[in-house]
Amino acid sequence: MLARQAKEWTQGELAVAAATTQGRISKIEHGLLPPDDLVATLAHALDVPESFLYQEGHNYGLPVRFHRKRQRIAQKTLDKIYAQINIRAMHIRALLQSTTAEPDLELRKIDVDSFDGAVEEIARAIRSAWRLPRGPVGNVVNLLERAGVICVPMRFGVAEFDAVTQCVPGVPPLIFFNEEAPMDRLRFTLSHELGHLIMHTFPSPRMEEEANRFAAEFLMPRDDIAHQFARITLPVLASLKQVWRVSMAALLEQAKRVGAVTERQYIRLRAALSSHGYLRREPIELDPPREHPRVLRALIDFHTEELRYGIGELSTILHAFPHWVRETYFPGTRPLAIVPRGGSRRRA
Repeated sequence: MLARQAKEWTQGELAVAAATTQGRISKIEHGLLPPDDLVATLAHALDVPESFLYQEGHNYGLPVRFHRKRQRIAQKTLDKIYAQINIRAMHIRALLQSTTAEPDLELRKIDVDSFDGAVEEIARAIRSAWRLPRGPVGNVVNLLERAGVICVPMRFGVAEFDAVTQCVPGVPPLIFFNEEAPMDRLRFTLSHELGHLIMHTFPSPRMEEEANRFAAEFLMPRDDIAHQFARITLPVLASLKQVWRVSMAALLEQAKRVGAVTERQYIRLRAALSSHGYLRREPIELDPPREHPRVLRALIDFHTEELRYGIGELSTILHAFPHWVRETYFPGTRPLAIVPRGGSRRRA
Protein backbone atom coordinates (compact mmCIF):
# COMPACT_ATOMS: atom_id res chain seq x y z
CA MET A 1 0.00 0.00 0.00
CA LEU A 2 2.80 2.45 0.83
CA ALA A 3 4.42 2.17 -2.59
CA ARG A 4 1.05 2.67 -4.27
CA GLN A 5 0.06 5.64 -2.13
CA ALA A 6 3.50 7.21 -2.57
CA LYS A 7 2.76 7.35 -6.30
CA GLU A 8 -0.70 8.78 -5.55
CA TRP A 9 -2.32 5.83 -7.28
CA THR A 10 -5.65 4.21 -6.54
CA GLN A 11 -5.97 0.44 -6.39
CA GLY A 12 -7.65 0.60 -9.79
CA GLU A 13 -4.74 2.53 -11.32
CA LEU A 14 -2.24 0.01 -9.97
CA ALA A 15 -4.38 -2.84 -11.28
CA VAL A 16 -4.25 -1.35 -14.78
CA ALA A 17 -0.47 -0.82 -14.58
CA ALA A 18 0.04 -4.39 -13.35
CA ALA A 19 -2.46 -5.91 -15.80
CA THR A 20 -4.55 -7.46 -13.04
CA THR A 21 -7.82 -6.71 -11.27
CA GLN A 22 -8.57 -4.22 -8.51
CA GLY A 23 -10.11 -7.04 -6.50
CA ARG A 24 -6.83 -8.89 -6.53
CA ILE A 25 -4.88 -5.77 -5.52
CA SER A 26 -7.33 -5.14 -2.67
CA LYS A 27 -7.04 -8.71 -1.38
CA ILE A 28 -3.24 -8.58 -1.52
CA GLU A 29 -3.17 -5.29 0.41
CA HIS A 30 -5.47 -6.75 3.07
CA GLY A 31 -3.38 -9.92 3.38
CA LEU A 32 -6.08 -12.15 1.93
CA LEU A 33 -3.99 -13.26 -1.05
CA PRO A 34 -0.25 -13.91 -1.25
CA PRO A 35 1.43 -11.55 -3.72
CA ASP A 36 4.14 -14.00 -4.76
CA ASP A 37 3.13 -14.55 -8.39
CA LEU A 38 2.61 -10.79 -8.87
CA VAL A 39 5.61 -9.42 -6.98
CA ALA A 40 7.80 -8.83 -10.03
CA THR A 41 4.97 -7.19 -11.96
CA LEU A 42 3.91 -4.98 -9.04
CA ALA A 43 7.49 -3.96 -8.28
CA HIS A 44 8.04 -2.96 -11.90
CA ALA A 45 4.80 -0.97 -12.00
CA LEU A 46 5.58 0.81 -8.72
CA ASP A 47 9.28 1.36 -9.53
CA VAL A 48 10.52 -0.30 -6.34
CA PRO A 49 12.71 -3.36 -5.73
CA GLU A 50 10.82 -6.56 -5.08
CA SER A 51 12.23 -6.60 -1.54
CA PHE A 52 10.36 -3.38 -0.77
CA LEU A 53 7.00 -5.09 -1.17
CA TYR A 54 7.84 -7.44 1.67
CA GLN A 55 8.35 -4.39 3.90
CA GLU A 56 4.75 -3.24 3.53
CA GLY A 57 3.86 -4.77 6.90
CA HIS A 58 5.97 -2.08 8.58
CA ASN A 59 3.48 0.70 7.91
CA TYR A 60 3.66 2.79 11.09
CA GLY A 61 0.25 4.28 10.52
CA LEU A 62 -0.97 7.72 9.59
CA PRO A 63 0.25 10.31 12.11
CA VAL A 64 -2.95 12.30 11.81
CA ARG A 65 -2.78 13.69 15.34
CA PHE A 66 0.28 15.88 15.21
CA HIS A 67 0.62 17.92 12.06
CA ARG A 68 0.34 21.50 10.95
CA LYS A 69 -1.50 21.83 7.68
CA ARG A 70 -3.88 24.28 6.18
CA GLN A 71 -7.31 23.24 5.07
CA ARG A 72 -8.42 21.80 1.74
CA ILE A 73 -5.57 19.38 1.09
CA ALA A 74 -7.04 16.46 -0.83
CA GLN A 75 -7.09 13.16 1.06
CA LYS A 76 -5.28 11.48 -1.82
CA THR A 77 -2.46 14.01 -1.47
CA LEU A 78 -2.33 13.49 2.30
CA ASP A 79 -2.13 9.72 1.73
CA LYS A 80 0.82 10.29 -0.61
CA ILE A 81 2.61 12.47 1.95
CA TYR A 82 2.02 9.99 4.77
CA ALA A 83 3.23 7.10 2.59
CA GLN A 84 6.43 8.97 1.73
CA ILE A 85 6.94 9.77 5.41
CA ASN A 86 6.48 6.12 6.39
CA ILE A 87 9.03 5.06 3.79
CA ARG A 88 11.57 7.56 5.11
CA ALA A 89 10.84 6.41 8.67
CA MET A 90 11.60 2.84 7.60
CA HIS A 91 14.91 4.05 6.16
CA ILE A 92 15.87 5.81 9.37
CA ARG A 93 15.02 2.73 11.40
CA ALA A 94 17.27 0.65 9.13
CA LEU A 95 20.12 3.16 9.44
CA LEU A 96 19.83 3.18 13.23
CA GLN A 97 20.45 -0.58 13.37
CA SER A 98 24.18 0.16 13.08
CA THR A 99 24.51 3.25 15.25
CA THR A 100 22.64 5.57 17.61
CA ALA A 101 22.08 9.30 17.93
CA GLU A 102 22.68 10.27 21.56
CA PRO A 103 20.84 13.40 22.81
CA ASP A 104 22.44 15.86 25.20
CA LEU A 105 19.20 17.69 26.06
CA GLU A 106 16.29 16.05 27.86
CA LEU A 107 13.01 15.85 25.96
CA ARG A 108 10.60 15.82 28.91
CA LYS A 109 6.97 14.76 28.82
CA ILE A 110 4.87 17.29 30.75
CA ASP A 111 1.16 16.93 31.49
CA VAL A 112 -0.60 20.19 30.65
CA ASP A 113 -3.14 19.55 33.39
CA SER A 114 -0.36 19.41 35.99
CA PHE A 115 0.33 23.04 35.05
CA ASP A 116 -3.41 23.87 35.15
CA GLY A 117 -3.31 24.53 31.42
CA ALA A 118 -0.56 27.15 31.74
CA VAL A 119 1.19 26.21 28.49
CA GLU A 120 3.42 29.27 28.66
CA GLU A 121 4.89 28.02 31.94
CA ILE A 122 5.75 24.73 30.26
CA ALA A 123 7.56 26.56 27.45
CA ARG A 124 9.50 28.58 30.02
CA ALA A 125 10.34 25.39 31.94
CA ILE A 126 11.81 23.82 28.80
CA ARG A 127 13.83 26.95 28.03
CA SER A 128 15.17 26.86 31.58
CA ALA A 129 15.95 23.13 31.50
CA TRP A 130 17.81 23.60 28.22
CA ARG A 131 19.66 26.61 29.68
CA LEU A 132 18.61 28.94 26.87
CA PRO A 133 19.61 32.57 27.40
CA ARG A 134 16.97 35.27 27.49
CA GLY A 135 15.81 36.63 24.16
CA PRO A 136 15.51 34.97 20.75
CA VAL A 137 16.19 31.26 20.28
CA GLY A 138 19.23 30.61 18.10
CA ASN A 139 19.03 27.50 15.93
CA VAL A 140 15.73 25.67 16.53
CA VAL A 141 16.67 22.68 14.35
CA ASN A 142 19.91 22.20 16.26
CA LEU A 143 18.08 22.34 19.61
CA LEU A 144 15.57 19.72 18.52
CA GLU A 145 18.28 17.38 17.31
CA ARG A 146 20.26 17.88 20.51
CA ALA A 147 17.10 16.76 22.32
CA GLY A 148 17.04 13.53 20.32
CA VAL A 149 14.57 14.52 17.60
CA ILE A 150 15.57 13.66 14.03
CA CYS A 151 14.50 16.45 11.67
CA VAL A 152 13.93 15.37 8.08
CA PRO A 153 13.50 17.93 5.28
CA MET A 154 11.13 16.84 2.52
CA ARG A 155 9.40 18.25 -0.53
CA PHE A 156 5.74 17.53 0.02
CA GLY A 157 4.66 19.17 -3.23
CA VAL A 158 2.06 21.33 -1.47
CA ALA A 159 2.80 24.59 0.30
CA GLU A 160 -0.14 24.04 2.66
CA PHE A 161 1.55 21.17 4.53
CA ASP A 162 4.20 22.39 6.96
CA ALA A 163 5.29 19.47 9.13
CA VAL A 164 4.31 16.22 10.78
CA THR A 165 5.62 14.39 13.83
CA GLN A 166 6.02 10.63 13.62
CA CYS A 167 6.71 8.40 16.60
CA VAL A 168 8.01 5.01 15.47
CA PRO A 169 8.69 2.15 17.91
CA GLY A 170 12.40 1.85 18.63
CA VAL A 171 13.26 5.12 16.85
CA PRO A 172 13.73 8.66 18.23
CA PRO A 173 10.92 11.12 17.49
CA LEU A 174 10.89 12.17 13.84
CA ILE A 175 9.74 15.53 12.50
CA PHE A 176 9.30 15.68 8.74
CA PHE A 177 9.09 19.27 7.55
CA ASN A 178 8.47 21.08 4.29
CA GLU A 179 11.92 22.27 3.23
CA GLU A 180 10.37 24.73 0.78
CA ALA A 181 8.61 26.69 3.53
CA PRO A 182 10.15 30.03 4.62
CA MET A 183 12.50 29.68 7.59
CA ASP A 184 10.51 32.08 9.78
CA ARG A 185 7.48 29.84 9.45
CA LEU A 186 9.53 26.67 9.86
CA ARG A 187 10.96 27.86 13.17
CA PHE A 188 7.43 28.32 14.51
CA THR A 189 6.29 25.04 12.94
CA LEU A 190 9.13 23.07 14.51
CA SER A 191 8.51 24.70 17.89
CA HIS A 192 4.82 23.83 17.51
CA GLU A 193 5.77 20.19 16.89
CA LEU A 194 8.08 20.31 19.91
CA GLY A 195 5.08 21.40 21.95
CA HIS A 196 3.15 18.35 20.79
CA LEU A 197 6.03 16.02 21.68
CA ILE A 198 6.30 17.48 25.17
CA MET A 199 2.64 17.98 26.06
CA HIS A 200 0.46 15.63 24.02
CA THR A 201 0.22 11.86 24.16
CA PHE A 202 -3.42 11.65 23.08
CA PRO A 203 -5.50 13.96 20.86
CA SER A 204 -7.54 16.70 22.51
CA PRO A 205 -9.70 19.56 21.21
CA ARG A 206 -7.19 22.07 22.63
CA MET A 207 -3.97 20.52 21.36
CA GLU A 208 -3.40 22.76 18.31
CA GLU A 209 -4.08 25.95 20.26
CA GLU A 210 -1.83 24.71 23.08
CA ALA A 211 0.99 23.90 20.66
CA ASN A 212 0.69 27.37 19.12
CA ARG A 213 0.89 29.00 22.55
CA PHE A 214 3.88 26.84 23.44
CA ALA A 215 5.70 27.80 20.23
CA ALA A 216 4.97 31.50 20.75
CA GLU A 217 6.29 31.53 24.32
CA PHE A 218 9.25 29.29 23.47
CA LEU A 219 10.36 31.60 20.63
CA MET A 220 9.12 34.95 21.99
CA PRO A 221 8.98 34.86 25.81
CA ARG A 222 6.53 37.41 27.16
CA ASP A 223 9.00 38.84 29.68
CA ASP A 224 11.64 39.37 26.99
CA ILE A 225 9.56 40.78 24.16
CA ALA A 226 6.61 42.68 25.68
CA HIS A 227 8.55 45.93 26.05
CA GLN A 228 9.46 45.80 22.35
CA PHE A 229 5.81 45.94 21.29
CA ALA A 230 5.31 49.66 21.92
CA ARG A 231 3.57 51.43 19.01
CA ILE A 232 3.35 48.43 16.68
CA THR A 233 3.41 49.18 12.93
CA LEU A 234 4.36 47.05 9.92
CA PRO A 235 7.89 48.55 9.84
CA VAL A 236 8.25 47.77 13.55
CA LEU A 237 7.11 44.17 12.94
CA ALA A 238 9.60 43.88 10.07
CA SER A 239 12.38 45.13 12.32
CA LEU A 240 11.44 42.76 15.14
CA LYS A 241 11.33 39.86 12.70
CA GLN A 242 15.03 40.27 11.99
CA VAL A 243 15.73 39.99 15.72
CA TRP A 244 13.36 37.19 16.71
CA ARG A 245 13.45 35.26 13.40
CA VAL A 246 9.73 34.57 13.31
CA SER A 247 7.12 35.91 10.92
CA MET A 248 5.53 39.33 11.29
CA ALA A 249 2.20 37.52 11.59
CA ALA A 250 3.51 35.46 14.54
CA LEU A 251 4.88 38.60 16.18
CA LEU A 252 1.50 40.28 15.84
CA GLU A 253 -0.25 37.27 17.40
CA GLN A 254 2.16 37.37 20.34
CA ALA A 255 1.63 41.12 20.71
CA LYS A 256 -2.07 40.40 21.03
CA ARG A 257 -1.48 37.62 23.58
CA VAL A 258 0.60 39.85 25.84
CA GLY A 259 -1.94 42.68 25.60
CA ALA A 260 0.31 45.05 23.65
CA VAL A 261 -2.36 45.77 21.01
CA THR A 262 -6.10 46.23 21.26
CA GLU A 263 -8.50 44.11 19.26
CA ARG A 264 -9.06 47.03 16.91
CA GLN A 265 -5.31 47.54 16.38
CA TYR A 266 -4.86 43.83 15.82
CA ILE A 267 -7.58 43.72 13.15
CA ARG A 268 -6.13 46.77 11.40
CA LEU A 269 -2.58 45.40 11.37
CA ARG A 270 -3.77 41.97 10.27
CA ALA A 271 -5.62 43.61 7.38
CA ALA A 272 -2.45 45.53 6.47
CA LEU A 273 -0.45 42.30 6.37
CA SER A 274 -3.10 40.77 4.14
CA SER A 275 -3.27 43.75 1.76
CA HIS A 276 0.50 43.53 1.20
CA GLY A 277 0.27 39.78 0.56
CA TYR A 278 2.33 39.08 3.66
CA LEU A 279 -0.06 36.48 5.05
CA ARG A 280 0.90 34.31 2.09
CA ARG A 281 4.57 35.22 1.77
CA GLU A 282 6.50 37.83 3.71
CA PRO A 283 9.35 39.68 1.94
CA ILE A 284 12.16 37.28 1.01
CA GLU A 285 14.79 39.81 2.05
CA LEU A 286 13.54 39.48 5.65
CA ASP A 287 13.94 35.70 5.75
CA PRO A 288 16.18 34.45 8.57
CA PRO A 289 19.12 32.16 7.69
CA ARG A 290 18.29 28.56 6.86
CA GLU A 291 18.74 26.01 9.62
CA HIS A 292 19.94 22.64 8.36
CA PRO A 293 19.41 19.27 10.07
CA ARG A 294 22.54 17.22 10.66
CA VAL A 295 21.55 13.90 12.23
CA LEU A 296 20.17 12.14 9.14
CA ARG A 297 23.17 13.31 7.11
CA ALA A 298 25.44 11.95 9.85
CA LEU A 299 23.67 8.57 9.74
CA ILE A 300 24.19 8.35 5.98
CA ASP A 301 27.82 9.48 6.26
CA PHE A 302 28.48 6.93 9.02
CA HIS A 303 27.41 4.13 6.69
CA THR A 304 29.34 5.39 3.66
CA GLU A 305 32.49 6.60 5.42
CA GLU A 306 32.86 4.49 8.57
CA LEU A 307 31.15 1.27 7.50
CA ARG A 308 32.27 1.68 3.87
CA TYR A 309 28.83 1.11 2.36
CA GLY A 310 28.54 1.75 -1.35
CA ILE A 311 25.38 3.09 -2.97
CA GLY A 312 24.36 -0.43 -3.94
CA GLU A 313 24.72 -1.77 -0.40
CA LEU A 314 22.92 1.23 1.06
CA SER A 315 20.13 0.65 -1.45
CA THR A 316 19.85 -2.96 -0.33
CA ILE A 317 19.30 -2.17 3.35
CA LEU A 318 16.86 0.63 2.44
CA HIS A 319 14.97 -1.54 -0.07
CA ALA A 320 15.27 1.17 -2.71
CA PHE A 321 16.84 1.50 -6.14
CA PRO A 322 20.31 3.10 -6.30
CA HIS A 323 19.08 5.99 -8.45
CA TRP A 324 16.43 6.84 -5.82
CA VAL A 325 18.95 6.66 -2.97
CA ARG A 326 21.36 8.86 -4.90
CA GLU A 327 18.69 11.47 -5.73
CA THR A 328 17.28 11.49 -2.18
CA TYR A 329 20.35 11.23 0.02
CA PHE A 330 23.13 12.44 -2.28
CA PRO A 331 21.50 15.30 -4.23
CA GLY A 332 23.73 17.03 -6.73
CA THR A 333 26.03 14.04 -7.19
CA ARG A 334 26.33 11.93 -10.31
CA PRO A 335 27.30 8.31 -10.86
CA LEU A 336 30.97 7.89 -11.72
CA ALA A 337 31.68 7.66 -15.44
CA ILE A 338 33.78 4.56 -16.17
CA VAL A 339 35.61 4.09 -19.45
CA PRO A 340 36.57 0.44 -19.98
CA ARG A 341 39.53 -0.31 -22.21
CA GLY A 342 38.47 -0.26 -25.81
CA GLY A 343 34.89 0.50 -24.85
CA SER A 344 32.50 3.42 -24.54
CA ARG A 345 31.69 5.38 -21.41
CA ARG A 346 29.20 3.86 -19.03
CA ARG A 347 27.74 4.89 -15.66
CA ALA A 348 28.61 3.12 -12.45
